[in-house]
Amino acid sequence: MSRRTKKLRAILTPILIFFFLLSSGSPSAFALSTEEERVAGEEFRASVLRQLEMVEDGFAEDYINDLGQYITRALRPSFFLFNFIS
Repeated sequence: MSRRTKKLRAILTPILIFFFLLSSGSPSAFALSTEEERVAGEEFRASVLRQLEMVEDGFAEDYINDLGQYITRALRPSFFLFNFIS
């Protein structure tokens, strides 16, 4: 596996786990306010940026952004702005 693939996998894995955890279980078991979710997302993003070296590749950035927008399209209407590339 190439170094680039490992970095991309390291970036995508926590994001996918985050979305899985938000979508699993009953809503009453894990409920946050809109503001709490926004803050949690900002903290998660800051943590990722601190811990990982970001890939500066236009093709990869476009792919990740397009994939993220495709996945979140099902969540519309949404109170959140989804950012997949810093």
